[in-house]
Amino acid sequence: MHRVVVVACGVLVAALTVGTAGVPGSGTASDTGSVGVSNAAPAAHLRVTTAVSVASPSYAVAAKPLAGLTIALDPGHQLGNATHPRQINRKVWVGLWKICNTTGTATNRGYPEATFNFSVALRLRAALRSLGARVVMTRYTNTTRSWGPCIDYRGRFGKAARAVLKVSIHADGAPSRDRGFHIITPKLRRGYTDDIYAASRRLGLAMRRGMVSGGIPLSNYIRRGWSVRGDQGTLNMSDIPTIIVETGNMRNARDAALEVSSAGQRRYAYALLRGIRLYLRR
Repeated sequence: MHRVVVVACGVLVAALTVGTAGVPGSGTASDTGSVGVSNAAPAAHLRVTTAVSVASPSYAVAAKPLAGLTIALDPGHQLGNATHPRQINRKVWVGLWKICNTTGTATNRGYPEATFNFSVALRLRAALRSLGARVVMTRYTNTTRSWGPCIDYRGRFGKAARAVLKVSIHADGAPSRDRGFHIITPKLRRGYTDDIYAASRRLGLAMRRGMVSGGIPLSNYIRRGWSVRGDQGTLNMSDIPTIIVETGNMRNARDAALEVSSAGQRRYAYALLRGIRLYLRR
């Protein structure tokens, strides 16, 4: 009876400790996956060893659903755009001539869109990283001392990092009666968006489902919360699937209440995460 228990536990330990060489609690640095258990070792010792192996860090990392993927986030605008008019008004080519960037909008009480975009992006980045993704961003600061980057750079951003997709996070400045989010996808433009048009549309559809299921109200002023644009540099210059998400209307009191609160920003980040995962099917 005792012999049968030792053999069975020994096989289970061997299966669960493969690849845990050098992990504290799962054996010594010389472990190679084999288990050298003395016949004199009590069964209780084997049970403890098995429990430690199941909880080993290498096992947890392997289970993360977004491991191995790079995702690009573009928090729209920059807090210092308003204090750098010469730089942001410079024209750049994005399939048409447009100014480098804009100041973005704000709530009626002055909370800046740039700050909202950045706060949501940081929360989304943390959530993506917790699922194993590598996250790159078009900007890593939100300060009056900086400006840009320009929309041509934002458009090209992500491909060099081998990102699988890019989400540009924004908020709208529509009339106060208007509310809700909408998705902007690229128009088909030969030589610009023909390589990403179909995939960006799929990303947009997935994001719209994710936002709705995440509790974010759909736009009541953009039909079906869906807009196709050919004048957006962030979309035109991209070579990876890319969408712009106008998460809500900062001029609407109900949307603004969500956008300025920590709880609301977490909700937006969660909904964006749902959309990304729906697209990736992970």
